[in-house]
Amino acid sequence: MGRTCDIIGCTNSNYKTEKLSYHSLPSNELLRGKWLDAISANGGFRQSKTRKKAHNCDNTYICGEHFSEDCYIPTSKQKHLKPTAVPTFPPTKKDDAIEGYVHKSESPFQGTPETSGDESPPKTKRASKSKKKKAAEKSRKKKSPVLSDIVITNIIDQYRETVTHGEEEFTIRCTSSQNSSVADGEESVGTFKQLERDIENDFRTLEMLDSYLQRIFKDKQELELGESLAHLTVQKEETQQQLIHRREEKLTKEMAWTEEQKSVYELQQNLLSDDKNTEHLREMEKILSEREEEIKQLRNLTNDEIFVLEEKVKDLDRRISEFQDNRSTKLEELLNQESTLQIKKKDLIEDLKQKVEESKVLEIKLIQNKAGERFNKLDRYTS
Repeated sequence: MGRTCDIIGCTNSNYKTEKLSYHSLPSNELLRGKWLDAISANGGFRQSKTRKKAHNCDNTYICGEHFSEDCYIPTSKQKHLKPTAVPTFPPTKKDDAIEGYVHKSESPFQGTPETSGDESPPKTKRASKSKKKKAAEKSRKKKSPVLSDIVITNIIDQYRETVTHGEEEFTIRCTSSQNSSVADGEESVGTFKQLERDIENDFRTLEMLDSYLQRIFKDKQELELGESLAHLTVQKEETQQQLIHRREEKLTKEMAWTEEQKSVYELQQNLLSDDKNTEHLREMEKILSEREEEIKQLRNLTNDEIFVLEEKVKDLDRRISEFQDNRSTKLEELLNQESTLQIKKKDLIEDLKQKVEESKVLEIKLIQNKAGERFNKLDRYTS
């Protein structure tokens, strides 16, 4: 019975190459799913004009060129696959000369084999030999060669993700085996989470830099407009007015206390001239002594208030003098700080833009990978 390899781009059949073995899809559902994943990653099945039914275990064959030597039982005289063998698509001599061509089609990295001079083109119904020859030559010019497994692996390693923008749609072409896809997916999720944390930290740093810049701008504006100097001058004038008021108040109280003492002394003299008022005189002396102590405390309190106001005026004079002397120096320092922070802010914004773009691409990749897993799962149920 004639058998033909159903892998796209492969023209092997037992009509031409009897030494090759041909293997049908395994009946085990799990193993068949691994076969289908490997076949899809390397181009998929070719569409047969005579077979319109879906590929199944009975009518689909894969030639031995798509299996490595490790897939076969070593003690077997005939080519018998191991129970767990999966197509590996090892490179052929024809594929080793091919480098870095990617043919865009419905499946990633899909191409058509290059026809050598000694190979006959596929048979076509109702076509003469001359037409077949012309068709083969035309096919060699137009069709792209099949990428070997090594070339595909290198492309995947060098360009793990290729994002093309077309009407705001992204096409991510990354092909690997099922196990490596899971590992890459977990690594991508971890990278995405770390990238999100870095973005949040950078935004907090950007807010802090912006607050520092606003503060510097305010201080610089005060220096340029002289608002700080005017404020200090107003404070000094207000303090001087308070000092003058306290001094006048002290003089008034001193005069009142002097008049009060004078009256008490006169009364005391009158009582001394009369021997009958001895007891009353003692009471007046006691009152006078208490009043003198009270006046002394009030005098000390007033002196303390005046001293505090005098020190405040001196401090304001010193600050005004320092402000006038160091105004240009402080303004220069603020300008230098502002320039440094502006550079840091600009660099941080550029870095954030790059990280946000990377996060967007990585998130799209994760969504595409998730969708691809679901489509592969659906294909297993529909195959």
